Amino acid sequence: MNIDAAFERLHAERPAAETIKCVCVYGGASGGAWEGYEAAAGALGRVIGEAGLGLVYGGGQTGMMGAVADGALGAGAKVIGVIPEFLDRVEVGHRAVTDLRLVPDMHTRKRMMFDLAQAIVAMPGGFGTLEEVFEVITWKQLGRHTKPIVFLDTEQGYWQPLMDLIDHVEAQGFLHSRLNNLYTSIRNPEDLPAAFAAQLG
Repeated sequence: MNIDAAFERLHAERPAAETIKCVCVYGGASGGAWEGYEAAAGALGRVIGEAGLGLVYGGGQTGMMGAVADGALGAGAKVIGVIPEFLDRVEVGHRAVTDLRLVPDMHTRKRMMFDLAQAIVAMPGGFGTLEEVFEVITWKQLGRHTKPIVFLDTEQGYWQPLMDLIDHVEAQGFLHSRLNNLYTSIRNPEDLPAAFAAQLG
């Protein structure tokens, strides 16, 4: 069996799509070099709340994480923060969220966030954000889930260099049987519901 046939078989066995009730959002504990990043994170949280959805995120109160949580809380959303105990002492968990869960390690945090949500958004962030979103894209490529994955790219084009790298990886033959529906990218938080619908359709 060649690699393309193997991927087709994996995707034939993938779980059915779930109704979106809660969105998992990854993002930096800092706000980045451009002030618009945090504003976009706050707008994303507001859009999630106004759509009647819940938010699960990394539990911090600073930077992109704090901004998306505050935006969602302001729009009346249920917000679940998941933070390892050692990071709670460094990043400081957001005590105003609906449900702050302290967990023993990063692996537990990532699994819990994934299990609680039916869709995923990656905001600008650092190594942690990159690692989290690549993991869920890999799981989707392997047919382990069908959850929509969306990059919030903002007008600053934060994720464009990554998209260029992925195109290079594909051109070099290391993305076999790449599916166009693994993820999508949006500039404006207001486009999130349509991006979810397009992936589920």
